[in-house]
Amino acid sequence: EPRGWTLDLEQVTAVDAQGVPSAGRHAALRMRFEGSSPRVPAGERRLPGWRNELAGRDADAWFAGLPAFAHQRYTELYPGVDVLVRGDEGQVRYDLMLGPGADLSAVVVSVAGALGLSLESDGSLAIDTELGTLVQPAPVTWTVLADGTRQPVDCGYVLLGDGRFGFEAPGFDGATPLVVDPTLEWG
Repeated sequence: EPRGWTLDLEQVTAVDAQGVPSAGRHAALRMRFEGSSPRVPAGERRLPGWRNELAGRDADAWFAGLPAFAHQRYTELYPGVDVLVRGDEGQVRYDLMLGPGADLSAVVVSVAGALGLSLESDGSLAIDTELGTLVQPAPVTWTVLADGTRQPVDCGYVLLGDGRFGFEAPGFDGATPLVVDPTLEWG
C-alpha cells in the first residue's frame, strides 16, 4: 500500500479432512507511516515462478502471471529514508534505511486495529490484538562507516500515543547512514 501495509492475522480453529483450515478468526492491523509521501513499493530480488490473484466472481478483476519478489522497497518514504520490507524465516521484517542527515524522529508508525501498544522491559514493542500479542523485539540497528563496516547503534521504540510509535537512537549524530531493522513476530 502507498504508506504501509495491512497484516491479516489468522487463528485457525478447525481444519478439514485434507488439513486445510476451514474455520478461524482474523484480526487486521493497518500499519501506516504517518506524514510520509505515498509510494508504490518496487519489487526487488525476483523469485522463481508466478502468482495469480483470482479473487471474486468478476474475471475482469483477476490478475494472472504476476511476478513475485523477496523484497519490496519504498523509496524516499520520508526525505532520505527508504523502507525495505522482506520476509525472513516466516517473519516480516522492515528495514528503515536512512541516508546521512535523514531524521529518524520523522518516522512515525500508526497501528489501526490494535487494542493497545506497550513497551516491554526488554525493549520490545507489544501490539495487543483480539487474537493475542504481536511483538517487535528491540530493533537491531547499525550505522555504516566510510570503510563499509557496520557499527552497532543503540535504538529503541518511543510510544507517541493514540496507537502510534516511533524510534529513537540516543547519541547518534546522523552523519553516516543508519539502518533500523525491526521484526514482527506472530505465533
